[in-house]
Amino acid sequence: MENFIKEAEAEAEVIGEPYKRTIRHLVAPWTKVKSEHVWVGTTAVEPGFVSNAHKHDTQEEIFYCLEGVGDLRINGVDIPMLPGDTLLVKPGNTHQVVNRGKDVFKLLAIVCPYFVKEGFQKDHKLS
Repeated sequence: MENFIKEAEAEAEVIGEPYKRTIRHLVAPWTKVKSEHVWVGTTAVEPGFVSNAHKHDTQEEIFYCLEGVGDLRINGVDIPMLPGDTLLVKPGNTHQVVNRGKDVFKLLAIVCPYFVKEGFQKDHKLS
């Protein structure tokens, strides 16, 4: 089915130290489940690690905590996140995902308008 994907089958970006995490692209213009307007994915940050600080000039990003404990650091301010918590990051705000627990800190992320793949890789220190 073209509009269905299992997370384990989604394209993954495995990022090493110092920003150790895995980002899975579930829905985007370039994925199996193609979208015209939105990017949806998961990010799983390993214990003791943090994502690189970055911002998106034109995109809103919604984070929904799936598992683990951690913070979303927005413009230098840490906002604690537990499973079930949701946070909207407005365009132009610098943000990071910080794992504060002993297990993986996993978030669902929704970005609109969607990432352009090359821009995603640049913003997230993949290229």
